[in-house]
Amino acid sequence: MSDAAPRSLARRARRRGSLPALAAAALVLASIAGEPRAAPTEESPLDWVTLDPSRLRSWTARPVPHQPGRLELTPRHPGDSPGPPVLVVFSYQSSAYDTAIDHILDGFAKRGLGRAFDLINLAYDEALVRSRLAAAQEGAYGLVFTMGSEATDFVLANGFVDGPRGPAFVSVCAKDPVRLGQVADYEHGSGRRIAFTSLDVPTAVHLSYFKMLRPQLERVGVIFAEANESAIRTQVEPLIEAGARDGVEIIEIGIEDTDPDSSELRERLGAAIEAIHDEDPDFERSLLWITGSTSIFQHVATIHELADADGPGLPVLSVSPSLVDGTEDGVALSIGASFEQNAELAVLHAAKILRGEARAGELEVGVVTPPDISIDFRRARETGLRVPFRFFEQASEIYDYHGRRVRSEGRKVEGAEPR
Repeated sequence: MSDAAPRSLARRARRRGSLPALAAAALVLASIAGEPRAAPTEESPLDWVTLDPSRLRSWTARPVPHQPGRLELTPRHPGDSPGPPVLVVFSYQSSAYDTAIDHILDGFAKRGLGRAFDLINLAYDEALVRSRLAAAQEGAYGLVFTMGSEATDFVLANGFVDGPRGPAFVSVCAKDPVRLGQVADYEHGSGRRIAFTSLDVPTAVHLSYFKMLRPQLERVGVIFAEANESAIRTQVEPLIEAGARDGVEIIEIGIEDTDPDSSELRERLGAAIEAIHDEDPDFERSLLWITGSTSIFQHVATIHELADADGPGLPVLSVSPSLVDGTEDGVALSIGASFEQNAELAVLHAAKILRGEARAGELEVGVVTPPDISIDFRRARETGLRVPFRFFEQASEIYDYHGRRVRSEGRKVEGAEPR
């Protein structure tokens, strides 16, 4: 085992101090559910959020004049006691957040929580976000969702969740708050006006599943964006520490320039795979793992190209179920928490708060357990990855050897067609 792990941790500690530029983080990702997303329409014309068309049967979407970073949603059937609206602060544009807001809207409708929603984008208009959060402190909103780690960090750093006055906050699609030092542990609440959920699975769980896939596991190549501080702190660094304890070498493949036209990922990943091949020519004791750095997701085709350069190559796994989609560019397997599952935990927290069953600061961290598993058997076969039966039993999403989705959300899919 090399001493790269402690050096890398020290390097990251020196580098910390500010969040990456949010405006550079606009992405277009595949939908978790694998269904085509609706293009902006007359009812949902903004370029930073895309709603599932089916949601617009229950909600009226209205852009706010002269505020392109804002979208208001009004329930078509608010029920008997609609209550104050809900504010949702997006960190930036991401279809991961589109998926989460779709699930939140659906969850509110199913539970009879007839609230209007006000969606705003931190990367798009920080001044607007500050003004709406100030209005929230004065009673304009009954609840605030922070969508993503950046938005969550923003409300914490600026004191919006402190003190007795103001609405409750709930985090969604955000990284592990315990690892980020935002809350002391998983079993207790924050003691502030915020309830946390975590998009991360505990590192020890990830490593145990890796070893089920590769009983003789010796090394894991971890692909991440250098700018994604939250992914580094909650996924990369914990895996380095766990690997050091368990005798598994963690090879860091950090990418600074994640632009689609950049050659950096090809150069860095190519060198790492060559080094892995020198130690493990048949790739029987190695894996590649894509973290939740969403700016890396657009490079999956390149990752596969390099991993499979000499025939069946390194199996590519991901923390994000969205990358298992039955296509040639999808990964073989994911072990993590889906955006839908995380959003469901956030809705459960919100429902308890809005119904007066609990205060935000009393609610423990919402963690998806056991982890969500998605499998593409075609991709697994192409890389020689043998999937244990336990994975098959636990998986919520499964694609067969023809790329057909045969299980979705834990249920068998009838009449599945190849992707």
